[in-house]
Amino acid sequence: MSHHPKISVITSAYNDQKHISESIESILSQTEGNFEFIIIDDGSTDNSLEIIYKFKKRDSRIKLIRNKTNIGLTKSLNKGLEQSQGKYIARQDANDVSLPQRFESQYMFLENNQDICLCGSSISFIDTNGQIIQKKQKSFLFQTAGIAKMLPKQNCIVHSTIFFRNEGFRYRYKFYYAQDYDLYLNLLSSNKKLVNLKDILVHWRMDSNAISYRNRDKQTHFAKKAREFYSQRIKKQTEAYYQFNPESILSRKSFASTNGIVLEDRLKNHLKHGEFTKARILYNDEYRNLKFANNKFLFWIFTHIPFIYKLYRKLVYKDS
Repeated sequence: MSHHPKISVITSAYNDQKHISESIESILSQTEGNFEFIIIDDGSTDNSLEIIYKFKKRDSRIKLIRNKTNIGLTKSLNKGLEQSQGKYIARQDANDVSLPQRFESQYMFLENNQDICLCGSSISFIDTNGQIIQKKQKSFLFQTAGIAKMLPKQNCIVHSTIFFRNEGFRYRYKFYYAQDYDLYLNLLSSNKKLVNLKDILVHWRMDSNAISYRNRDKQTHFAKKAREFYSQRIKKQTEAYYQFNPESILSRKSFASTNGIVLEDRLKNHLKHGEFTKARILYNDEYRNLKFANNKFLFWIFTHIPFIYKLYRKLVYKDS
């Protein structure tokens, strides 16, 4: 009989040479070591593949999948899932860092809570040099009820923190972006329970070159689609996913700066990451000129009086 690991760790890398060594080391240094580490190199053109090979020679738990060309995160992750043999799946992006007890904590939690399908965790934001910028803990999102209430409105589970039961779940191919959000909403509409652990188990890197930053506008529109499909499933027990053409989003060379949803999302992200100067410039140059924009006065206060925003975060999110 073949031996199956407790955990299958899945990371997709594309031109991540700057941080991938630190990321891989954080996985190999876990206190729970019974895992296979599936790394998909998605057609990197830098030294990422070389770095992965060095680690692979050192540690037999690493399994490498090479994509000849760049096929994107969604398809790459599904390749990893198809080859996974673990009882549980752990995700990590190639520039993030897992704390040593992450797997042990999440494994024991799911073992002791058989009704939970997926758990994320709290995170620390780190900069490109690995320095902690901010700790993120949302006390009202540690319960399944809080997650179920918030998810249909916005994503409240960080992709690099998820740890879930290996029961055949896949990312949907049409979601080139926000694929994690669509997965969570599909689990939720299938009556699966999701939760975040209070402990900070992952350092999440704020990198302006990351996919989530470079393609923020597209992320926003794909996330909106995920919410639409979720709403359709809940109300009609069906959805228009198969009629959806992702090219309707992907083919746009740029999104109009007058798109209030996109601008508001960018404003929120600048504020959340403490980039008050960028937020103020974006507000003054673009957002305030929108004819139809929600919360225009509130965003003026937040961008021009940072103290008020920090107080708001403290009261609403109980940031530590």
